[in-house]
Amino acid sequence: MWVLVARTENEWRRGRLVAIAATASVGILFANTVIFFGVAAMGSLALECLVTRCYRRLAELAAATAGMLVVAGAIYVTLVRPQVTPNLANYWAPFYMPTHPVSAAVSFLHARLHSLAPYLGFGSLAAGAAAILAGIAALIWLRRFALAAMFPLALVIVIAASAARKYQFGDYRTSTFWLVTAPLLMAVAVAAAGRVAARLDRRAPLVVAAPALAAWVPSTDAYIRSHLIPNEDVHSEAAYLYTHFRHGDVVIVSYAPSYAFAYYYPLANPSFVKDSEGPNAHVPAYAGQPWIIVMPNRRAVDVANALAAARAKIAAEPAGARGRIWIIRSHLQQTEIPRVGPRPGGRPSGDDPGRPGPDPALPAVVSLGTC
Repeated sequence: MWVLVARTENEWRRGRLVAIAATASVGILFANTVIFFGVAAMGSLALECLVTRCYRRLAELAAATAGMLVVAGAIYVTLVRPQVTPNLANYWAPFYMPTHPVSAAVSFLHARLHSLAPYLGFGSLAAGAAAILAGIAALIWLRRFALAAMFPLALVIVIAASAARKYQFGDYRTSTFWLVTAPLLMAVAVAAAGRVAARLDRRAPLVVAAPALAAWVPSTDAYIRSHLIPNEDVHSEAAYLYTHFRHGDVVIVSYAPSYAFAYYYPLANPSFVKDSEGPNAHVPAYAGQPWIIVMPNRRAVDVANALAAARAKIAAEPAGARGRIWIIRSHLQQTEIPRVGPRPGGRPSGDDPGRPGPDPALPAVVSLGTC
């Protein structure tokens, strides 16, 4: 989106406006957040038209914006909105900005921005904000007014969406789409400073870049190869199960990985049943595979019921044909973890396929995945 805006600034063409509108509207099918930068792009270009007094372009811009919003709205109403369940909204409720009193909104923004500060490039919110503002000032100095306005407008739009309880603000996973633009603005500030320094000496830009990198790299080094988000590789779990599964085994799929398991497991053949409790108003079901048990939620009672059902299925098998209980798990909550720990009677839990314990009546439990 930034590239499209830059190209439009370089040379105003209707086709480039259409490209922005199409990317921001149809792009919702791939990433819902693209519309935030789409609206910011159109608003930024409108601001540039006003600053440069190119008022005739505003009509073309308004037409492209209207088309973008109509297409985006149609996709949202027909495909996205039906998948937003009360369960999903409740999950993200702590990340919706309160609208009153004003002090609550200010406190919310202060706390969330400080929690995101390390991902801006510096541990300090003040230092990160100063570097971003320097980048915006550099773009204004370069007379790239639309690019200068993109980040502030996008941030305001995301905060407004949070206040309207339409999108969460402050979660680092769902804020990546705008966080990654902060270092870009910081780089623009350094490049602009280097351009000014080059008037004195052609080697001066290196003198500018060196201290900038010396300040930025130590602040971000810890995040370059960090793994703050666990490697929740359901694909590998499904592949391991497919290789080692045998007749008589029973599979418990915990709540969180149930959708990925339905996609990756070759023998799944799932159907999707409408359910208001599901995060997208549907839950996977396996009518033709009674040996697959899907937890409908992640409460302790759901774990206990799933284990009881699996044990009952194992017990119903002939003594010589009783298999193992496989547990596919990912993104667990504390209520789920204790229930999938080591089994009594010497039964293992982990990637070990299970060894006979003192009581052969107890099925081996093979727990795959991470907490």
